[in-house]
Amino acid sequence: MEILYAPCKNKQEATTIAKTLLREKLVACANLIESTSLYSWKGKLKEEKEVIVIAKTKQAKKAEQRILSLHSYKVPCVLTVSAKANVAFEKWVNDHDTSM
Repeated sequence: MEILYAPCKNKQEATTIAKTLLREKLVACANLIESTSLYSWKGKLKEEKEVIVIAKTKQAKKAEQRILSLHSYKVPCVLTVSAKANVAFEKWVNDHDTSM
């Protein structure tokens, strides 16, 4: 199982991405978490409100490509982290990941 982490510019964009991934059966579930991000952009320190999509999947590459196609940032961040979960949750993710 992989976990995808993708910060978005606002709740609307995060919700659109998460719902699209769910409808297309690329992820089993997603969480949206409000966040404050600090970063350097073109030599300036930036502080922005973002909403992070955290999704659980067995299809990380396909889901990543779909996120990138929907994302508004010039340089979007999509991190993939391998994860091990309890047996029941992993089974649930596998059962919902019907596009494989």
